[in-house]
Amino acid sequence: MVKQVADGIFSIYVPLQGNPLKNLNAYYIKGKDRDLLVDTGFRTEACRKAILEGIEEAGGSMARADIFLTHAHSDHSGLAPELICGGSVYISEEDGRLLMVERINPERHLKNGFSREDIKHAGESPAEKYRSLPYKDYVFVAGGDKLTCGDRVLEVVSTPGHTPGHLCLYSQTDKVMILGDHVLFDITPNITEWPTLKNPLKRYLESLDKILEYDIDLPLPAHRGGETTVGRRIGEIKTHHIERLAEAERIVAEGAGMTPYQVASKMTWKIRASWEEFPIGQKWFAVGEAVAHLEYLVEAGRAKLALEDGVRMYSHT
Repeated sequence: MVKQVADGIFSIYVPLQGNPLKNLNAYYIKGKDRDLLVDTGFRTEACRKAILEGIEEAGGSMARADIFLTHAHSDHSGLAPELICGGSVYISEEDGRLLMVERINPERHLKNGFSREDIKHAGESPAEKYRSLPYKDYVFVAGGDKLTCGDRVLEVVSTPGHTPGHLCLYSQTDKVMILGDHVLFDITPNITEWPTLKNPLKRYLESLDKILEYDIDLPLPAHRGGETTVGRRIGEIKTHHIERLAEAERIVAEGAGMTPYQVASKMTWKIRASWEEFPIGQKWFAVGEAVAHLEYLVEAGRAKLALEDGVRMYSHT
């Protein structure tokens, strides 16, 4: 399914099988000599088919296209090394280096309260199963860099938080912002812990403020859609995290010391299942999000962190 959303910009519906997000909105920007594909989907045949058919319907070809990856998550980056055909694959250095690692050691989850039985299943999540093949030729870009596609000059906007090196793209000419997963309109982006990003929630909230500096007529999110303005949606996301922080603080105050896994099990989630019934892949995200909020509370002096036998234990101040 392809839809022209602006002059020379096409949205391609890419199905994400087995993922609650349902689909990725990839974007194909037509230029004169070179085009630009923004994000690719999982490394699956369904995603590959949707991308290639969508590009063809938009009148383009990977033979003349470069790729811009908003971030490292495999539902955005999974096909990039296989789709590129002599062009460049742009990504932030922070996220590019994440993709160059064979995989993040799942044992890191032990410190958050997961059992060894749980981490045996770490490779079963779509994020791991459908990640990209090894690739060493990424072209690193950073905030303030400019990419030219035809008459359109695209500013790279650094928005760390969802990942350490998440990027957006802004076209001042027609006030279009390609948002990746930085701002989503009917779901809240997952903010989780990263070994290379201290206090990711704080950085994410700062990155939301950065987006407010831009004049945006057409926001283009990576998943689903939305009817509200970027400014209003950012306000809603901030309110959500304020409430999340209060909830995490309240939960920690109830016990003498709790692991992130235990805190996450008591938090409110929009999923029709008990914590015990959560798919393991969703537990990774939930516990990671709990850690991000707990880390924020610790830095703000609203919670304390101690290590007990290598496991994080949080308590109230």
